[in-house]
Amino acid sequence: MGSAANRAGSVISAPIVIGDGWWIGADVVIQPGVTIAPGAVIVAGSVVTKNVETAGIYGGVPAALLREPT
Repeated sequence: MGSAANRAGSVISAPIVIGDGWWIGADVVIQPGVTIAPGAVIVAGSVVTKNVETAGIYGGVPAALLREPT
């Protein structure tokens, strides 16, 4: 099987920034280096791989914009 590094790959470390007034559902995965803008909503079970804009609703794997802010 090889060493742990061969099985898991290299570790990527980067801060996650989350603005005010957000809502993040259950079982959401946020990748390193992602910024969640103020007022954003992340649907349960989503995987966030890119920055999320202000007040939008995002969901899916990978998370995509589902509804623009009104």
